[in-house]
Amino acid sequence: MRRTAIVMTIVLFTLFPSFSQSQGQFYSVSLAPSLYLSIPHFEDELPARTSAGFAASFDVLGYQTNRASASLGVQLGTVTPSIPFGSYRARGFTTIGLQMKGGWNITPVFSLSSQIGTEINIYKHIEEVFASFSFQIGPQFLFMENDEYQFFFTLPISLHLRKEITAIQVGVGFRYQYFPSPKQGQHL
Repeated sequence: MRRTAIVMTIVLFTLFPSFSQSQGQFYSVSLAPSLYLSIPHFEDELPARTSAGFAASFDVLGYQTNRASASLGVQLGTVTPSIPFGSYRARGFTTIGLQMKGGWNITPVFSLSSQIGTEINIYKHIEEVFASFSFQIGPQFLFMENDEYQFFFTLPISLHLRKEITAIQVGVGFRYQYFPSPKQGQHL
């Protein structure tokens, strides 16, 4: 995890050198309930299993310019056990990980958001831990803002890669972005 955080920080400041002249630093919180579809890499009675998911992320280091934003943060989540098939039900799990987000403003109210992350996942009811990597992209719509905050409606689509399963997660969420030093009359 430590190595991943170092790599994400280096990438952030290498890819976005103009962030030293940013509009401002921000912190953000994102919440998104979702549908989680897991596709096993092994022979199974079902080609895919359906669960519900919930994700929360906290960006602790973020910067924004007129056209783009980037941030590093922590994500937490949970996935419920799958819908039963006969007497079998895939286990649910809890997840915690690091993430790096990027945002690109297309219009003053519409932007695209992307995220890469690495997670540690803990199965519920048994003592087993597994690692995963995730990629996320989706539109976000700004519907409230002032000099201190922005509030977005989001539609995240994620791909989770694990040793035995690939999962697709589709959600609907909200993102609150807070500027500790208020922007001075600048709007996206």
